[in-house]
Amino acid sequence: MMFSRIKFPLITQENGTGVLSIFEESNLPFSLRRVFTIKADKDEIRGKHAHKECSQILKCVSGEVDVILKDGFSKEILTLNVMDGGILIPPGIWAEQIYKQDGTVLLVLCDQLYSENDYIRSVDEYNSWVRE
Repeated sequence: MMFSRIKFPLITQENGTGVLSIFEESNLPFSLRRVFTIKADKDEIRGKHAHKECSQILKCVSGEVDVILKDGFSKEILTLNVMDGGILIPPGIWAEQIYKQDGTVLLVLCDQLYSENDYIRSVDEYNSWVRE
């Protein structure tokens, strides 16, 4: 499967009271075009789609989320929590997120602007598309 883990630089404050996680274009694998957050409660399922052209990085900024990734042939489940890095999801990967705690917040960084035509929202359509 063609996803990868992304690590972001972390700086611990001198007084030990916090950690700063840095998101700069220089430590991203693509030029940033769109950023959004999703807040959901425990057991909510979000995502449930693939992109034809858009690459995304998912980063959990609060709580915990399981990310289910499918490439049409195999499936992986990765858990993201606050101090983990992120997951780079290239085009053509089906992704779903299962929120594990109330109030979990997921940050999504994209290399494309929003386009409804880029989405595949049906599993059957995705399976046909990936085999073409």
